Amino acid sequence: MTLNNNRLHSMARLAALCAGVLALAACGGSDDTAAPPPVSSAPSPAPAPAPAPAPSPAPTPAPTPSPAPAPAPAPSPSPAPAPAPAPAPAPAPAPAPAPAPAPAPAPAPAPSNAPAGYTLVWSDEFDTGTLPDASKWVYDTEANATGWYNNELQYYAVARAENSKISDGKLVITARKERLTTAKDYGGQDYSSARLITNGKVSWTYGFFEIRAKLPCGRGTWPAIWMLGSTGDWPAGGEIDIMEQVGKNPTAIEGTIHTTSTAGTFGDGGETKINDACSAFHNYQLTWTPESLVIGVDNKPFHTYANKHQGSASWPFDKPQYLLLNLAIGGDMGGSVDDTIFPVSMEVDYVKVWQKK
Repeated sequence: MTLNNNRLHSMARLAALCAGVLALAACGGSDDTAAPPPVSSAPSPAPAPAPAPAPSPAPTPAPTPSPAPAPAPAPSPSPAPAPAPAPAPAPAPAPAPAPAPAPAPAPAPAPSNAPAGYTLVWSDEFDTGTLPDASKWVYDTEANATGWYNNELQYYAVARAENSKISDGKLVITARKERLTTAKDYGGQDYSSARLITNGKVSWTYGFFEIRAKLPCGRGTWPAIWMLGSTGDWPAGGEIDIMEQVGKNPTAIEGTIHTTSTAGTFGDGGETKINDACSAFHNYQLTWTPESLVIGVDNKPFHTYANKHQGSASWPFDKPQYLLLNLAIGGDMGGSVDDTIFPVSMEVDYVKVWQKK
């Protein structure tokens, strides 16, 4: 029982102490701690609890400002519509192959002066090389050492451009005042020239022969276009002088036939006049058939020698003959020489031979 009273008494003191502490806290008590009141032996009645202070009204919270509305996003530009692909162009039609060019027509042949029914069988137009074509021509030098016939004064040179060459589509045979003393067959001549022949290369029996040439002028020159028998016998083989001219009488063109029957004479011949023989080209022509020899210039016959059928002495012309082109100086026909004319030339544009089909 005593224990209980002591216990009760302690509890009362504890309660009073707690009430004081509470009151002090409610009044905002001072920093100095008050001395506890003296403990009474009788418990003090518990003071009425201090009314809880009225809670301060909670301040009205300031309204939260509405956030500025986010700007409306700019509308995304509508993507430009992709252009419709252009339709693929239709493939160009393959070009038609160009037609092969028509071959250039062959140049028309130069008009022929040959009689109807004749065919060209041989020619030299002197369009290639620098010297005469060795497959067609031979240099005749047979009498250089002993001196040429008819008291001629020239030395005939071989393959020497100073005396025979191809130039501008022409054969040029040139005579010069010079002594070729180093030549093995030199015969003391004071002049040089050239003599070209087809002997051993080609010869003909019958046909139409045309040689287009320009002749030299000047006293002492003696150009010739002529033919000799291939047998080598003279006069038995015959001689046909298609053209002879001498510088002392340059407009006179002669055509002559030599045979055994005319030996010892100047032959059987004729003459025509060509005023520009030394400055222009002319066509010197021979028509040879079994019945006659007809010599002319530019399609104008001026001498005819007929076959009288009296044998070979007067008509050896049923056998082959070869052609000669030469420029002699002086001699029985050329006469005295004017040395101021040198060098002097005969030019030949072409030589053509036709025969009957």
